[in-house]
Amino acid sequence: MTTPEIGRHFRFSKQALSRHVAVLEDAGLVTRAMRGRVQEVALDPAPLAGVVEWLAVVRRGWESNLDRLGDLLAEER
Repeated sequence: MTTPEIGRHFRFSKQALSRHVAVLEDAGLVTRAMRGRVQEVALDPAPLAGVVEWLAVVRRGWESNLDRLGDLLAEER
């Protein structure tokens, strides 16, 4: 999408939208290219794969801890 197309979906000023896109670009989540005088922005969700993997590990740890807590509470009844 172009930045004006994106801007129509959010209540950001042009400057704020540009800053948000720059942050996403620095994180590797979007790429920008000029098309005439308009910037075109494309999503690259690949960097989120690491986050998803990390969250899965954290979730397993929490589930294990909560299962042990549940067992302990059941024993105390």
